[in-house]
Amino acid sequence: MTKYFSKIRAKEKIINKRRKKRLRNRFFGRKAKDAKALLKTLENNDTQKKIDDRPLIKLNIDLIKKNLKEYTFELTNRHFENYSEKFLVNILSQENVNKKPITEEIVKKYNLTKEDRKVAIRFLFNFIMHHKINIKCYFSSIYMFDLFLVNYSEDSLNQGNCQIFFKSKNKNEISEIKIIIILLCCFYIVAKFYNTKLVSIDQLLLLENAKNEYTFDEMNDLINDIIMYTEADICDINLYVFIELYLFGIRKRIKQISNDEVFIEQFEKSTINFSMKIVQDISVLPVSDSIKALAITLFSFEFTKHSLDTNNEKLNDCFKKWRENLIHSLKNYDINGVLKVINWLNSYMSK
Repeated sequence: MTKYFSKIRAKEKIINKRRKKRLRNRFFGRKAKDAKALLKTLENNDTQKKIDDRPLIKLNIDLIKKNLKEYTFELTNRHFENYSEKFLVNILSQENVNKKPITEEIVKKYNLTKEDRKVAIRFLFNFIMHHKINIKCYFSSIYMFDLFLVNYSEDSLNQGNCQIFFKSKNKNEISEIKIIIILLCCFYIVAKFYNTKLVSIDQLLLLENAKNEYTFDEMNDLINDIIMYTEADICDINLYVFIELYLFGIRKRIKQISNDEVFIEQFEKSTINFSMKIVQDISVLPVSDSIKALAITLFSFEFTKHSLDTNNEKLNDCFKKWRENLIHSLKNYDINGVLKVINWLNSYMSK
């Protein structure tokens, strides 16, 4: 029985093979070999227009990426526009929760001056700008650095350690590189939090004189201490968050009345630059971040108008309405804080 079915299957294979051959001959009008030869001739014909698919594929991918980026940006803006007011109310309610601003008194416990702190932050500023790193890392690193100094000084076990904490191993004086390294260790933690591999411990030790102050193990212990005393708090609600939120609201309103991209770009650039500078000075840090951000945007708006020699009444009215709406929503509005920051910025510009 099995042999019988095997013979039937063998005959079917032969019949199918013959049927396919007839179909090939009918389609090409010649034998299969001749058909293959014809195809080969067409492929090699110099007069045949050749098309390279690779550039087309690359072009399509680039187009897809461009459209996807624009769609994502539009979707994010719509989402942010719908919920920005609620978001502002939410972060304002959390702004001062468990915050411990650095003071000159705390800095003095380490035998430092506010200028010593500023030197380290300027180093970080140049590092961030040179490597084009997202500036949110800059603000979070400074916050963590200040918080570490505050919490470490409050631990009774460290009362005697604070005065020698920044002292050089080899000299009886404060080590500038130690201050910079500790701030960069905070940056190292922040970068890890944002899942960005920007710097390693080995790279930190390549800084000039760094190995004179720390070994690899000591640096690792230092990072662990910073994490322990700060509880790895990078402060999601900081000055930069308010700056971004305010700029979004202002940009949206300006674009409704003007397409002056030069003004918008200069205004945003000045606002961010002033915000990065102002956190270097302890004297204005007690002012809440929401108020600092308001003062900085007010100053930047007038500064941009002056630098571009622009005095557009519609623009002025647009900004005035934004300012009034914001002040109305700020429960902790502090005119003295606003004036303090503006006076600082005036002094900074005069220098």
